[in-house]
Amino acid sequence: MRTHDALEVTNAAFKNAQGHLSGYRLVPLVTGGGLTQHYETFTQNEFWVTPYNPSQFAAKFLPTYVAPNPSVANTDIVLWYKGSLHHQPRDEDGAYTPNHLWVGTAHVMWTGFMLMPHDVFDCSPFYKPCP
Repeated sequence: MRTHDALEVTNAAFKNAQGHLSGYRLVPLVTGGGLTQHYETFTQNEFWVTPYNPSQFAAKFLPTYVAPNPSVANTDIVLWYKGSLHHQPRDEDGAYTPNHLWVGTAHVMWTGFMLMPHDVFDCSPFYKPCP
């Protein structure tokens, strides 16, 4: 069984006033499809991390972007996240015609992620006084 994990990004020079390492966690908002494996190689990982390169913008080429095993330390990076969906077909979506043509539209489904700060603030900005 696969699990959906978070990915944490930090920078050793980025600390809050308490001296704690600050960062951000990319947390998937799982709406299904976590157990589904697709045939395209770039869809077989939940996360990819590459050094920033403005000429690299197509997800389908991710395996070639990471093939030379580029370092992501001390450089600008790009986080790639695959948001999966699971669609259970239903009568409301449409139907096949007698000559096997699909007529209809599946309703919209959503996927996404949360970018959650971790130790970015010294304390909650909603609570005063902060230590």
